[in-house]
Amino acid sequence: MIIIQAKDNVSAFKQAFFKLWGMPAPDDEELVRESPAILMPDRFLLEERVGLDIPAKRLVYDFPWQQYFPYVDNELITEEIRYWSNEIFGRGDKYGEMVNYLRDNPTSKRAIVNFWEDEFKDLSIGASCLVSVFFRIDRGRLNAHVHARVSNASFLFFMDLQVMRAFQNVIAEGIGNEVGEFIYFTSSLHAYIAEKQKLEQLRSLFNKESVWQTLNMN
Repeated sequence: MIIIQAKDNVSAFKQAFFKLWGMPAPDDEELVRESPAILMPDRFLLEERVGLDIPAKRLVYDFPWQQYFPYVDNELITEEIRYWSNEIFGRGDKYGEMVNYLRDNPTSKRAIVNFWEDEFKDLSIGASCLVSVFFRIDRGRLNAHVHARVSNASFLFFMDLQVMRAFQNVIAEGIGNEVGEFIYFTSSLHAYIAEKQKLEQLRSLFNKESVWQTLNMN
């Protein structure tokens, strides 16, 4: 089990990535590394570049990913923006439902947004990586506990962290509360053998502190 408590989402992701490389090889032949992981970042860096546009009902992703993840192409970003915009606003307006629910039930322990469908048990189709997020108001602050069944360590794990923190921010703003703790739990943080070259590139970038320092200065 990887457990990370860090000052911000960037540091949490970097620490989890390096700890993953120290884990023993898994039984799954498609994976080079795998471990359950819990991340607890204190701050959300560059939140003005990653957010949810409520009137437009879409994810805004202006993070400079080309500088930090040069192997990720525009098509993946476009698809992820489409996916998360639809998941949060298009399939029942999860944002609006959660804001209304927490306004009416501020002490509830049932404020759960579910991204999972039973049809995903069919192994012949694609399935969401992120299963659910649990919101709870505690001492005037909105806490968020995110649960993912799997997380791809090469990039999408980092983007999911950003999107879910942005989701927490807009929910908190919608109900008039401060942002509280953010805990991200994944049952399988993993690195695919097929992506080993990308992972080596990412590890190389992590060792260039000048590349990542621009994020940690904000």
